[in-house]
Amino acid sequence: ANLYESPYRCQYLLDRLQSLYNDARDCDDPQVASSLKPNFLTYMLVCQSWAEHIPTAADLSSFNKKQKKTKQEDVVGHHYKTATKAQNILTTMKKYNVQPDVHIYSVVLNAWSLRASSSALDVQEAMGRAESLLRDM
Repeated sequence: ANLYESPYRCQYLLDRLQSLYNDARDCDDPQVASSLKPNFLTYMLVCQSWAEHIPTAADLSSFNKKQKKTKQEDVVGHHYKTATKAQNILTTMKKYNVQPDVHIYSVVLNAWSLRASSSALDVQEAMGRAESLLRDM
């Protein structure tokens, strides 16, 4: 495994834990379910792995060849994907009644600020996402 795969692996583990938790909620033992419920730290770590994920030049080059994209297109797409994934963690937390705090909002806001640096069009969208997050706080 390489560093490029880290957020994907973190997301897989979170998805698996959530699946086990959902299955356990259907059983008769609430203690088992509560022991499997992802907590704030779990969500924070996965959110950070997405928000801070920066692919290496070799990763981008390999991806560009497979997708037939330019380096700039891939960087823009990557920042959008990782910022969106980080923001999706907030939605998931709320779904599972885990309250996000100012730190996790900061992580997601930073992910959108990285995206905003990609191009002028992205600045508007990223600013809109950031404003929405600030209202949500």
